[in-house]
Amino acid sequence: MTADHGARKETLKDRIFLFGIRQLILVVAIVIAGLYVLLSGLFYSAVENIVIGLVIVLIGGGLAYGFKTTAVRRITKKYYTVDTVIGKQGIAKVSFDAGAKGVVNVESEYWSAVTADRIAEGDSVSVISVESDKVTLRVKKD
Repeated sequence: MTADHGARKETLKDRIFLFGIRQLILVVAIVIAGLYVLLSGLFYSAVENIVIGLVIVLIGGGLAYGFKTTAVRRITKKYYTVDTVIGKQGIAKVSFDAGAKGVVNVESEYWSAVTADRIAEGDSVSVISVESDKVTLRVKKD
């Protein structure tokens, strides 16, 4: 049994959707412009064009990173709450006794967990609730 219960591999289409088509077009245009300036500098042996081209390409890469980080943060804030893990399946990553804290993997994320039962490493668990600290799950053995 794997730790990715129901998780699917991210596709190129998912990445483009997450990134945003406007941002993607902007970054691609900036990188192409930077490559054009860079290549023209190489062709005409103009050092200043090479430097400017490299700077433009680096700006495009920085914008790509910034846009992706912002998009992930915005989507996570809008659609993800800790309540979305209730009812999900997971795997115990360590053995832990009733009342003691352990670690479980749910939806490809590691969480602190407590239980009323003894759970062994590798056991399948289900999430019952989320504790008030919002980072500890109450789980039961399947």
